[in-house]
Amino acid sequence: MIQRIQSVWLLVVFLIAIGMAHLFQHDNIVLFINAVTAALAVVAMLRYKDRQRQIKFCYAIMLLEAAAAGVLFLTTANNLTDEFVNGYRWILPALAPIVGLIFALLAMLAIKKDEKLVRSLDRLR
Repeated sequence: MIQRIQSVWLLVVFLIAIGMAHLFQHDNIVLFINAVTAALAVVAMLRYKDRQRQIKFCYAIMLLEAAAAGVLFLTTANNLTDEFVNGYRWILPALAPIVGLIFALLAMLAIKKDEKLVRSLDRLR
């Protein structure tokens, strides 16, 4: 399961989503988005034989990470002048969904690369 690089990228997405869910326990929308993102990352890791479905899961993860970044921006937009929001710096948690989106993109590109390799090997048979 963790023998391919896309599994490592999806594991990083999972860890970022769990960390964000832990940080934003009071915000139900962000908590829900990150819980769904974490679940999709685990499902995508476990569906390593179905690469087309993995690609669809990565698209969904990227959409959810973009939504989480938007929600976080909207909730912290009122407090942009304050360095601290709810007792911690707001800039690092606000950047975490963007980092998760980048890792989901890296996973999707690696999955597409694997799919292309498998299709070229099927052509040679």
